[in-house]
Amino acid sequence: MSPRLRGPLAWLGAAWLVLSACGARTDILGTDGESVADAGRRSVTAPDDASFPPGDAPSPPRDAPSPLNDAPSPPGDASPGCGARGQACCVDGACAGALSCVGGTCTTTAGGTLVLFGGENASGASLNDTWVFDGTTWTELAIPGSPPARSYATMATLGNEVVLFGGEDSEVLEDTWVFDGTSWREVSASNGPADSSGAMATLGSEIVLYGGQGPDDTWVFDGTRWSLLATPVAPSVRLGASAATLGSEVILFGGADTNDTWAFEGTRWSRVHVTTRPPGREDNSLATLGGEVVLFGGSSALGENLNDTWTFDGARWARVAVASPPPARQDAAMATLGGRVVLFGGGNHGPLDDTWTFDGTTWSQVTVESPPPARFGATMAALP
Repeated sequence: MSPRLRGPLAWLGAAWLVLSACGARTDILGTDGESVADAGRRSVTAPDDASFPPGDAPSPPRDAPSPLNDAPSPPGDASPGCGARGQACCVDGACAGALSCVGGTCTTTAGGTLVLFGGENASGASLNDTWVFDGTTWTELAIPGSPPARSYATMATLGNEVVLFGGEDSEVLEDTWVFDGTSWREVSASNGPADSSGAMATLGSEIVLYGGQGPDDTWVFDGTRWSLLATPVAPSVRLGASAATLGSEVILFGGADTNDTWAFEGTRWSRVHVTTRPPGREDNSLATLGGEVVLFGGSSALGENLNDTWTFDGARWARVAVASPPPARQDAAMATLGGRVVLFGGGNHGPLDDTWTFDGTTWSQVTVESPPPARFGATMAALP
C-alpha cells in the first residue's frame, strides 16, 4: 500500500487526501495577500466557503466571449515577439496562427507528442513504463535506465523536454528526472523539495511545484536546480491538488476536498475569488486549452468519483454542459496536445485504460488498438 493510502481503498470510498512572466509585477498587496491589481481584475463576490454540488445551476454569462467557443484570442503584444514561436504565451495563453501554448511557450503542434509515465495497476504495483501518444496511437518506448517505478508523480514541460519529480512506491520519492524524447536522465539536485505528490506546472523557463505530502511550500526548477521561494501568502497544505499554466500564471485548484482557486505569478500566490466554482474535490485533472484551463473529474469529499467538466478563464469558472463525458474517475492523467486536451486512465472501482479528447465543447473517445495497460495515478506532459 502506498503512503497515500490510495489504490484499493480509494475504490471503497476512503478518499485521502508553472517562471517567466512577460513583465515584472509591482502590485501593492492587500491585507489578505492578494494584490490590489488582482483584486480589481478578478471577480470578487461570493463567500470563499461556498460549495456547489454536482449538477448545480449553470454559471452566469461571461462578460466577454470565451476563446474556446468564439473567436480566438489575438496574439499577445506585451513584449516583442510575444505569441510567436518560441516566445511566451503572454496574453491569456494566446499564440499566433496555428501555434499552440505548451508549457507557457508557443510551439507548433506538428510532431508534438504526449509522454505518459508510471502509475499503479489493479494489483497495487507501481509502474515505470514510458508511453508516447501522437493523437491517434499509443507507443511504448523501451528505455534503459528509466526512473524507478512510482505513482502520483508530477510531470511538466520545460523547453523541449519534460521533467518528472517525486511520486511514491513503497516510500515517498524525491528524485528529479528529465526526458528528451529518447532517454531519461536523473538530475542531481541537492537541497530539493522534501515532499511529493504536489501540483506542478510550467511558466516560461521554470517549473513551479506546490505542496503535496510536505508543507505548504513553493519550489521552482530551472532545469538544473530546485529553489525554495519565500511566499508571504500561500494556499493551505493539501494533497491531490492540480495545477496548469494560464498566460503568465500558474492556476492551482482543489486538493484535500477544497474548492478554492489560487494563481501564482512568479513571486507570490493570490487567491482568486469567484461566484461559482466546482465543488470541492481532490485527485482531479487540470490542463490548459487556449486561453482557459480545463478541469475534469476527481473525488468528492464523500468519496464519490466525478465526471463533470469545468473551464476557468482567469476570473470565472463555468461548467461545460457535455452530452457524453468520460465515465467518472479520479487520478487520471491529462495534458494538452495541439488544440485538444487528452485524458487517459484513472480509477473508478479499478484502473481504467481509455483515452479521450476534449476540444473545448465536446469529449470524444479515441479508439486505439494497443493502449497502455490500465492504471491510475500516472502522470503525463507534452513533449514539443
